[in-house]
Amino acid sequence: MTDQQESRYEFSGKTVEEAVAAAAQNFGVDKDLLEVEILSQPGSLTALFGRKVRISARLKSDPLVEGLKFEHPARPVRAGGNGNGFDPVSALRHIATTILPEAVVDQHENDDQLVLDIKGDGSGIFIGRKGSTLEAIQFLMTLMAQKQGWEGKRILVDSERYHERRIDAVRDKCRQLAQRALSSGRPQSTEMLDAAMRKIVHAEIKNYGELRTKSIGNGDLKRVQIFGNNNHPPRDNGRGHDRERRPPRDRQ
Repeated sequence: MTDQQESRYEFSGKTVEEAVAAAAQNFGVDKDLLEVEILSQPGSLTALFGRKVRISARLKSDPLVEGLKFEHPARPVRAGGNGNGFDPVSALRHIATTILPEAVVDQHENDDQLVLDIKGDGSGIFIGRKGSTLEAIQFLMTLMAQKQGWEGKRILVDSERYHERRIDAVRDKCRQLAQRALSSGRPQSTEMLDAAMRKIVHAEIKNYGELRTKSIGNGDLKRVQIFGNNNHPPRDNGRGHDRERRPPRDRQ
């Protein structure tokens, strides 16, 4: 393991969960892909005086990148800048052509992301079941970018418009569940969704004044319950952070 792979960065929060969430956001990966060490955890009394939990975190090692030579020390990712010698397109092209020799990588930017689009043979080889292959490639790219000191925009790996199609599918399913909740008067539930997809569901249901939403479960994946204003909010037997969304009331 190289010195760069040992590099850790410190984060803080009111709770361990909050500090880990901050680390996951910084690295751009799921918290399960991080190695976390608790540096300090104040007791309930000292917490009253504003002391925060401190942790150190780094990306877990991946056998696919153990053999890479890192010429530049890893640093926390920051917006702006181009990094020191790390070329995301070339790096992704190397990964993609290892899987499919004729693969091509295109790039474009939006306000906060560098989007790298892998064009293959149209078979979904770079996507995998429920996006599992694309998620693995995303993790690998994030890991390499961190270790090479990338300071540019957050890198998003896509293929065959997967992310756009995924968002469209979630919205379509959300509308179906909303209509079902309205017609049956019974709460409806989505599949297990990550935070980004749950945010889309919450936003979509705001268009229905008669409905509310609430995230149910714990961990990174949760279901979103859709229910009428006259229904009691569904109970959550987990210990996750629930979030209920009510439509704004008209003020007259």
